[in-house]
Amino acid sequence: MPQEKNQPNVAADDFAALAAAQVEPEIIREMLKVYLNPEQKEMLGQNMARGISLLADLKAQLDTAKAQFKGRITAVEGEIAESARMLNIGYQMANVECRVIRNFEHKTVTLYRMDTDPEELVSERPMTRDELQRKLDFDAAQAAICTRCGERPARSGDDLCPQCDEEYQAEMAKKD
Repeated sequence: MPQEKNQPNVAADDFAALAAAQVEPEIIREMLKVYLNPEQKEMLGQNMARGISLLADLKAQLDTAKAQFKGRITAVEGEIAESARMLNIGYQMANVECRVIRNFEHKTVTLYRMDTDPEELVSERPMTRDELQRKLDFDAAQAAICTRCGERPARSGDDLCPQCDEEYQAEMAKKD
């Protein structure tokens, strides 16, 4: 309680004496220092330790949440950038089924996309040296071996190779 000048320090027992001295006592509340006892200090220390631990946990959770949101934000930014790029260029690249036509007469390879109707020409180019070599059908080649000598290929639609056919014709001519 603030004291006026010329007022003595008053103990609680002296209130009766003050009343006789024409002083009006009043009880009020004033914000003053109250020193902590050891139990209060220990309790505050424990509260502080719990608070520091909780704060560290919350900061770790915040960092994790920030990282998760940053990842999600980065993914959305990537999708937006890809959409903007496709919008700017007007197309996207995709694997499309195509028909390949190898024309051995004109020695060209022509590519048509099959996802359009009619099929759209994609490209046409000259055949490479490797492409000019036709693939051998070994089963057909095996069937076309000369039945007489078993070594040389037979003529198409014939069982004999040209050499064996000549020999056969000569033998038939001798018999006549």
